[in-house]
Amino acid sequence: MRGLVRPPSQAAAVVDLLKALACSLIVLHHLAFYGPMSDHADDLFPGIFDWLSQHGRLAVQVFLVLGGYLAAQGAMKAGLQPVRGTEGPGVPHLCRQVATRVAQRYLRLAVPLWLALILAVVCNALADHWMDHHSISAPPALWQAILHVAMLQDIVGHEALSAGIWYVAVDLQLFAVFTVMVALAQLTRHPQRNLVWLVMGLLILSAFLFNRYAHWDVYAPYFWVSYGLGVLFGLKPRAGWLALGAALVVLSYVWDPRIRLLVALATVGVLWGWRAPLSALMASIVPACRALSRISYAVFLVHFPIALVVNALWVAFLPHQPLVQLIGVVTAFKLSLLGGWLFHVHLEQPLLRWVHTRLFVQSKLRPSAG
Repeated sequence: MRGLVRPPSQAAAVVDLLKALACSLIVLHHLAFYGPMSDHADDLFPGIFDWLSQHGRLAVQVFLVLGGYLAAQGAMKAGLQPVRGTEGPGVPHLCRQVATRVAQRYLRLAVPLWLALILAVVCNALADHWMDHHSISAPPALWQAILHVAMLQDIVGHEALSAGIWYVAVDLQLFAVFTVMVALAQLTRHPQRNLVWLVMGLLILSAFLFNRYAHWDVYAPYFWVSYGLGVLFGLKPRAGWLALGAALVVLSYVWDPRIRLLVALATVGVLWGWRAPLSALMASIVPACRALSRISYAVFLVHFPIALVVNALWVAFLPHQPLVQLIGVVTAFKLSLLGGWLFHVHLEQPLLRWVHTRLFVQSKLRPSAG
């Protein structure tokens, strides 16, 4: 099949850039949405803080598209080969492979999440000493903690211990759905072609049904319209397939306008439209984007607890003047990035290496790509 993806080095640079921008925007969105520093600083730049509060969350669509794209790239690198027979030895192996890949993804997401939740509980307790605010969560009960470990808190309607935790659960669901699709496609004679059909089928259902109703927003089908666009691009189908997917999303937008669909389309457009002449322009900022891209998950996990403590200290001990509180917002943003880097280097990476060694190397299980 003819591919649409640019050379790997350029594609990686665009992915890093998009992840860095989306990560920064999510941090700023939570700072603007939850306050209370931003409630005072809003007097200086009301338009900016209002936009961040209301629309900054659209950066999630960027992560969804990139998540689908990277998952598809991983599947392509692992190889989409048909499994011989539905009763042969290949099918049990395929089932084990699905279970292994999903378990690997769960641990990749969950191990840092557990540490971040401990940090969130501690920071909520500290902030509660200095301010009374709706963004502070109560100490979790045992059942609530178990639900967070299982990533089921939103499905059963329990309060999350930190902002944005819902996305981690959705990411795992989406990856699991795609992994099952890959396995089903490998049971056919033409796995890549049939995988595109499966992805497109759920994309249609998501665009015209699930994504239109808010009560589905804790389940994977609601988000598949964005994730599926990324998967389609990553599978490198003929141009007509991606054009069809984009046209269907546009049609869904015309039928029921949702700006998140346009953001997802724009993200795919940036991935596809990257051109070499821009490399010189981006050369100076690509290293910084790559660094932020690598720690983006860590920043995502720890930024809210850090921002909560900064908010509490700033409003408790400093004047509520707009300029002073704006400095607090900037400080919280910088400390969130620094905290994410420290978390990534000293906790996330060492623990993930230990888990990988114990569960996949010593047990002689081979982790799958992606």
